[in-house]
Amino acid sequence: MGSGQTPSPENGEREAPAAPASQAVIETTPRQRWIALAILLAATFMNLIDVTIVNVALPTMQEAFSASTSEIEWVVAVYVLALAMGLMPFGRMGDIVGRRNMFVLGVAVFTIASAMCGFSGSMTMLIVSRIVQGLGAAMMTPQTIAITQVIFPPRERAA
Repeated sequence: MGSGQTPSPENGEREAPAAPASQAVIETTPRQRWIALAILLAATFMNLIDVTIVNVALPTMQEAFSASTSEIEWVVAVYVLALAMGLMPFGRMGDIVGRRNMFVLGVAVFTIASAMCGFSGSMTMLIVSRIVQGLGAAMMTPQTIAITQVIFPPRERAA
């Protein structure tokens, strides 16, 4: 629009789309915002720590399951793979079904998968449980960012 004209179909230009309604700031009290942020950050912390904390237990798991080094490395790798692969589709699903709903589902999946990891009796079960755990983390992560954007008004966000 270098000519100073307003955008119109006649001059081949379109207006920028308005921000979706889902990006509108949700009216909350400061207390509600900070409680929500604490919950979102706790979930993010759990997701991130779960990537690395299992490394401490790898030698014990390797011995308990009589696993090879390559088998035991899958315990770490599949979580990260599932997390990475799920971020975009679950982010979009949050836009469709609601971010809060997707976040709560992610917490439930992550929690159940964590219990499954603890009760795994074989390498296969542990690896499958870690995949499910990574998918639960992928359900939560994009929602955390999006929810933070809509509960805090622009004046309260970092520039």
